[in-house]
Amino acid sequence: MTMAEHDKQASSPHGGRRGRSDDKQASSSHDGRQGRPDDKQASKPHDGQASRPQDSRQAGPHDRQLSGPGEKRHHRPQGIQHCGPVNSQQNRKGRQRNNEWYARFVRDSISHIRETVGDSKAIVGVSGGVDSTVATVLVHRAIGDKLIPVMIDHGLLREGEVELVVSAFSELGIHLRVVDAGARFLARLKGVADPEEKRKVIGEEFIRVFEDEAAKYGDVRFLVQGTILSDVVESGTSVELAVGDSASDIDEDIGEDIGEDTGAHRGKDVGKDAGEDAFEDADEDAGEDTGGDPGDGEDKTEDAGEDTRDAGTPQLVKSHHNVGGLPEHMDFELLEPLRELYKEQVRLVGEALGLPKSLIYRHPFPGPGLAVRVLGEVTKEKLDTLRKAQAVLDREILESGWYDNLWQYFCVLPNVRTVGVKDGRRTYGHLIGVRAVLSSDAMVAKWAPIPHHVLDRIALKITEEIPQVNRVVYDITSKPPGTIEWE
Repeated sequence: MTMAEHDKQASSPHGGRRGRSDDKQASSSHDGRQGRPDDKQASKPHDGQASRPQDSRQAGPHDRQLSGPGEKRHHRPQGIQHCGPVNSQQNRKGRQRNNEWYARFVRDSISHIRETVGDSKAIVGVSGGVDSTVATVLVHRAIGDKLIPVMIDHGLLREGEVELVVSAFSELGIHLRVVDAGARFLARLKGVADPEEKRKVIGEEFIRVFEDEAAKYGDVRFLVQGTILSDVVESGTSVELAVGDSASDIDEDIGEDIGEDTGAHRGKDVGKDAGEDAFEDADEDAGEDTGGDPGDGEDKTEDAGEDTRDAGTPQLVKSHHNVGGLPEHMDFELLEPLRELYKEQVRLVGEALGLPKSLIYRHPFPGPGLAVRVLGEVTKEKLDTLRKAQAVLDREILESGWYDNLWQYFCVLPNVRTVGVKDGRRTYGHLIGVRAVLSSDAMVAKWAPIPHHVLDRIALKITEEIPQVNRVVYDITSKPPGTIEWE
């Protein structure tokens, strides 16, 4: 099976707009605030930009004195603040949709990476996802064989994933070294149930495996990561952002950037396919249920006892393994050429690099893998059950024609067992949750109104083919209040 067969590429020239949510009435930012379109001005600073905390500046090639030995250092392309992802909605609209911007980003990044790495070597962890793929190819174009591409099989991947990714990269002329570290990761995860702790354990173990691999090659100074802006924001790291962008702002920006009419995007078409009422209900759930007044979102946050700091102050949602999950001390400097891009921008960089759509329009998959889809302690038995359920869901989503409509879909194995009946006998089996969302950048998302007959078939096939499962539920929670992943 080829990568294209496993992860069907988007059918339109702008397939990256797959699964966009059309949230014109309700608007919400990633931090959980709710508002309305007429609140946009009130929610932004007077100059339309977020002030950047002075201590948020990442170390660049000329800032190495800021980091002590073994501490994390970040390198990104110089000049990115002048031509790269900019900090106001107005500028984004004018620049992102210009293909020349992405071509220039590639040229400038390659030049800067080459200068930064010099005679040293770099190692990169390849997962097969769009972020690590684009980062790997970009750095490989810059330094060639001085890049050591490694795929760590941490035992938390989907069925057949390693073989698919290795084959795809081979076609790009990049040979991946596969490290079988499944037993090592499972041992570290034994007894760990807290989701934040899981992410940190996995993030640290990734680094230790990379350090072990790098020791085989000598003079490996840099670790390349496919970190993107949403990873940084959700991990509570200070970045320069356009404060006050609502879901509808993001929809409009992305729609105009890609060059399509936002009124005709797939999110709206999906609503028609499944029934307007279902999709409109999702809109209301995402915003209006928190109250009609502009300040209601903030009041809800206060009621929940959460910190109501300035909207421009990034707050922890979850520690991404490649940001908040990293250990304080490691043997590498970080090289993160995509750190200031959102995923849709990363896809367009991939297009500028000439990568096949079957790679750059794959659905997102979390770096910690199935560990954050197995709720509670991770065990081999739970992972095996979840893999089988995911394989069934993959097949049914592809056969139903819904793959290109969705930003992301997956199965979750909660730490829950339920009573059922099969062949006239009582069963006590696992519950599987199915999650499918529409989004433009993963910062906000809406549950996908997949038709009932498709959901019915998914539930039937999962319970028929996997004896350990006797119940399937569908998640109709938008983001906010829920995150896309359950952990």
